Amino acid sequence: MSIKSLPAATARQLRLVTFDITGTLLNFRRSPGEQYSDVAMQMGVHAEPSELADGFMRQWRILCKQHPNFGAATGLPWHSWWSTLVRQTFLSAPSLRINDIQGLGQSAETRLASVADRLIEAYSTDECWSVAEGAVGTLTSLQREGLLLGVISNFDSRLDRLLASVGLRDFFAFAMASYELGVAKPDARIFQEALRKAGGVLRGTLGPHEACHVGDTPSSDYVGAKGAGWHAVLVSKDQKSMDERFEVDPGHVVRSLKELELYLLEERKHTKSLGM
Repeated sequence: MSIKSLPAATARQLRLVTFDITGTLLNFRRSPGEQYSDVAMQMGVHAEPSELADGFMRQWRILCKQHPNFGAATGLPWHSWWSTLVRQTFLSAPSLRINDIQGLGQSAETRLASVADRLIEAYSTDECWSVAEGAVGTLTSLQREGLLLGVISNFDSRLDRLLASVGLRDFFAFAMASYELGVAKPDARIFQEALRKAGGVLRGTLGPHEACHVGDTPSSDYVGAKGAGWHAVLVSKDQKSMDERFEVDPGHVVRSLKELELYLLEERKHTKSLGM
């Protein structure tokens, strides 16, 4: 089966490649339900992982609607946003049980707040995240080819620290977290800001046609990048899962980061070898 690649003319023009983080370059080591349950158990709080998984998704949807972009849209600090999500996730679990530890007599709210703090810290580091297969090799190849790399992520203020913890920060000229910018993908402004940052690094002006964004979510990564006039690539093992509402071109979907490397560089290297 032949590997898709950018058209030669497009490949030659490309100067900037940005990446989404969650589900693209990084994956959870364990599901949130399992991670929440394990951390809480160490602190005397017990709840079934399956109930926490369900509760997490419910609370995520509620908070995203009430306080979009981790609270940036309504002035809620991102730490408070996550603390609320964690506490409500546990309180929604029918199996919730809170043991008294060493006779401290802490209230449920106090204990759950401590659990939230511990989880927020854990999700700031490689304790909860692993680098996606092929990520380091692909980023290295793109960088060697002279492409400027950046991150555009719907994330909070922990983004830089997390990238450093997993050993990826040095690959990127900039890492943009939606919370800090005040707008989230698919808003075109976050892509426009990325072009401005890239232009500052390269000491010139970049056009949208010189940039490509890589992600895993059609509704934010693909729609956002295309709406800003960028090239876009989705990394997904299951092309059939692409929602038809977002009109994803099958030619813009790759199955792995290694395939992404070929997609972006094959024609670029070929034209170089011909002296073009």
